[in-house]
Amino acid sequence: MRNSILGFLMLVVTLPSANLHAQDSTDYFPLHVGDFWRYKGDEQLWSARQDVDTTRINGNKYFVLRWYPLYQGVVADAVDDTVRVDTSGDVFFLNGTEEQLLYKFHSVVNDTWEYRYVFASGDTVTHVVTLAAVLDTFQISGGPLKGTYRNVIVFYDDQPGAYDAWTYSYFAPGYGLIFKQWQLDERIMYGALINGRLYGDTNTTDIKLTETPIATNFRLLQNYPNPFNPSSTIEYDLPERTFVDLSVYDLLGRKLKTLVRGLRDAGTYEAKLEGGDLPSGIYLYRLEAEQTVLVRKAMLVK
Repeated sequence: MRNSILGFLMLVVTLPSANLHAQDSTDYFPLHVGDFWRYKGDEQLWSARQDVDTTRINGNKYFVLRWYPLYQGVVADAVDDTVRVDTSGDVFFLNGTEEQLLYKFHSVVNDTWEYRYVFASGDTVTHVVTLAAVLDTFQISGGPLKGTYRNVIVFYDDQPGAYDAWTYSYFAPGYGLIFKQWQLDERIMYGALINGRLYGDTNTTDIKLTETPIATNFRLLQNYPNPFNPSSTIEYDLPERTFVDLSVYDLLGRKLKTLVRGLRDAGTYEAKLEGGDLPSGIYLYRLEAEQTVLVRKAMLVK
């Protein structure tokens, strides 16, 4: 997936936008009540919308970013992040009652800091963030907002000790997050409403909010179809926000594929098992979340 970013580094039309002349570090994380951003994945059929509201906690004004992960046209559950931007451009978020530093837009390349995410169970995950680069230009060739973005700041977020739990986030002044890349997917800004101004595709009629019962237990369901050739679907339930690892092994216990690795909110999820590069046989798929480990068998028949 890292190599797929090269497809975006192409010479395309320059956008006549506010980010061409913006210099203030606070411009990299624009927040106004009523703003929203819409994103789409590069290789998967999903899109998302993020709305902004506001609240005041401990005398500080915070913005509530409501994130709607959309899959096949339906949003099951929304996720709220509570953040604030100080006058220097630093971005903080609330994890419970604890404020954590998320981004430092006024820092220098290779500057590094940490933040911790605390789960309801009390377990914590430490992230190490580095300001990886400041790009004179960054070019996106796909989608309604294809164009050249200037003065783009790139952050690298990693979880020490976790395999491939990394992300790269690209921020353009005047727009905010325009591109994000991680192990299993990519996210491109398709449209936005920022301080009353529309950009790109802001149609949200395909986003249908639904009430979905929250899972009460960790569950790993039997893949379907089974036996399968060449692909199968694995469904799993999470009763709480947690770090998830869903991987495929052979009968000798050797890991062959990682299907899911990262933080997930409570809910029901699906993962695709592709067997095109595997020989016929029986395989194990293993879900690890919190202190729970669940294993099932899948049969590939070619």
